[in-house]
Amino acid sequence: MAAAPAAASAATTAAPAAVEPAFLEWCAAHGLSAPRVAPAFVPRGWRGVVAAAAVGPGDLLVRAPEALLMSGRSARRDARLGPLLASPAHAGRLSDHQARGLARLRVLVVHLLHEASKGQGSFWALYIRQLPRSYSLLLTWPPAAAAALQAPHAVRAAERAVERAREDWRGAWALLQDLGLPKKFTCWAAWQWAAAAVLSRTMHLPGDAAGALTPFGDLFNYAPPPPPFAAGFEAPAAPRLQRARVAAAAAAEGEAAATEGEATTADGEAAATKGEAAATRGEAAATEAEAAATIGEAEAEACVASCSSGGAEGREVEEGQEEEGGRGAGGGGAGGGGGGGSHSDDCEGAASAAIAGLRLRDGGSDGGSGGSSSSDSGRGSGSGGGDGGACTRAGEGGDGAFDEAAGVYNLFARSSYEPGEEVLLCYGRHTSLELLELYGFTLPPGAGAGENPHDAAPLPADTLPLLRRRAGAGGGSGGLAEEERALHWDGRPRWALLRALRAAAADPRELRASGHLALEGRAISAQSEARAAAALAGACRAALAGMATGAGEDAAELARLDAAAAVAAAGGGGSGGGGGSGAHEAECLRLAVAWRLGYKQMLLRGMGAAAAAAAALGGAS
Repeated sequence: MAAAPAAASAATTAAPAAVEPAFLEWCAAHGLSAPRVAPAFVPRGWRGVVAAAAVGPGDLLVRAPEALLMSGRSARRDARLGPLLASPAHAGRLSDHQARGLARLRVLVVHLLHEASKGQGSFWALYIRQLPRSYSLLLTWPPAAAAALQAPHAVRAAERAVERAREDWRGAWALLQDLGLPKKFTCWAAWQWAAAAVLSRTMHLPGDAAGALTPFGDLFNYAPPPPPFAAGFEAPAAPRLQRARVAAAAAAEGEAAATEGEATTADGEAAATKGEAAATRGEAAATEAEAAATIGEAEAEACVASCSSGGAEGREVEEGQEEEGGRGAGGGGAGGGGGGGSHSDDCEGAASAAIAGLRLRDGGSDGGSGGSSSSDSGRGSGSGGGDGGACTRAGEGGDGAFDEAAGVYNLFARSSYEPGEEVLLCYGRHTSLELLELYGFTLPPGAGAGENPHDAAPLPADTLPLLRRRAGAGGGSGGLAEEERALHWDGRPRWALLRALRAAAADPRELRASGHLALEGRAISAQSEARAAAALAGACRAALAGMATGAGEDAAELARLDAAAAVAAAGGGGSGGGGGSGAHEAECLRLAVAWRLGYKQMLLRGMGAAAAAAAALGGAS
């Protein structure tokens, strides 16, 4: 368990208050201003910050002077720690890790332990007393809780978090000894507590990779940024639809709508015609001209607005698909039957209902919104910079930044709040596993309140044999990184995975004729799209089969653990109250079950949607 050192965790005297009144008085006495908000207990996350008055977008929430911040800067100003950090022995040892930012993180962890060891003699004594007595970040998890995550990539992440923390502790050991701290402030449990506090509560500070601990400002809970776009399986556009794009582009330029068709003469020679004259040169060309005419200018413009390509690009795609359709019909492809155009039309109509929810095209970026909640934890660099910028685009959550000229940290509201409503900040885009690693809480996958639209379910490389076969010997997972080989929260594949599956599922002729469509986020052919969807469904099925329990079992176990946690909280063992090693292990286990349930839900969504798409598109061939 990662328990706080005894001197740093004295019980608060004002039991009903979220923080000690003396702490708020200390903040105000040193220039902190928070006129519209106040700390409070909240339904989710133990403690948080609520609006004390009406809050509007752009309103100042907190203004904290630099003198209150605990950072690498304040560490170097300390009369005892500063000279040690500047000494050749420690400066050289720490500089070995500067590239990864570990040195500055270690400095801030040592700084926190040093201040905690001072007890009431520390300038930050009242602040340190408000910190939780234990944390549930992955670096504090016992092996049994890590194993309960079940998914191999998640178990590895938990193990690596502990290993990195131990490496940092060993790297800072000499500095801790030179400070002369008592053993209870240099032991592994003390390091876990301080490292978890620094990881979960610091805010971005320019020029300091570790960031700054910001009294009062680190009480805000989390709201994810807006959800990402996500690609999905779809039927390839029919040739008629492609011609509509060409016609619409011509109409927009003030030209008469026209189509080009092919007419096959009795001796097998092709004769191209334009406009209505095509009707006199063969039944096939007449049918195409009539179809283009009935679409009409208004429908053609709507078609262009809903498609990613038009004009000359649309014509190139049209010609490529006509060639592909002809080969499919003649060679007995999966579609069988007549010409390529009629098969594509039929396929698109049959698939539209089953995959209507899977037709958004992904621009390759992941973004997020929606929920609220968390534990009483910090915000890494999110609220002050980095990914936190994503939170501001849709007006979700809040944001903050350090004003170097004024020497203050400002936090601003990005939404409106009524008095009593919890005010949230955005820490950036994170999967729920990353939330566990950085902040010690998890959110279920979803786009609603209290859910994480940035959650993702990586697929084990060995569940995607289609990619391995196309990559060749030693190809692994087709060159995809773990974060690319994943599903979005709703089960749709990430952009890189969908693109790789489409390319791997296409036969050589399809790749030569229409392989560029995969790079544009579009289906190559109905047959290859069905094979790609079937491969993804199989990968999800295999990943689920490799887990020790099913989603239903996890849901029942989570309900039991939630009930036990509620009983413990009612008895005074809340999220920040410690409660001993048994309570900490129980909380880590509860978080592990909650996370793995969300992971399996994403796999189930992906399997169901991909299987439905494969069936609607004609099945794998």
